[in-house]
Amino acid sequence: LRAGVADLVIWVPLPDGVRIEYWEVKTGKGKQNSSQKKFEGLCRYCGIPYRIIRSAAEAEAAVRGLHEEIGDWPDFRQIWRNLDENGMDSE
Repeated sequence: LRAGVADLVIWVPLPDGVRIEYWEVKTGKGKQNSSQKKFEGLCRYCGIPYRIIRSAAEAEAAVRGLHEEIGDWPDFRQIWRNLDENGMDSE
């Protein structure tokens, strides 16, 4: 990956596809470097959600918020098995 890209890429399943979010993990007082700020700016310019997560509690709240927004998540394990069964594996 390129310098500045967020630590986590979150795939948010939606009824009509997937939304991508980027989450940067920092300590309570940690600061973004210039390349991380540029990447955040690029995300915001493109309309891609970007969050700075500073604690496990913030991460948990963010995940809970996503669950409230979208409801039940699809079973990604089953989706993965279906892809394998239909010859869509990566090998």
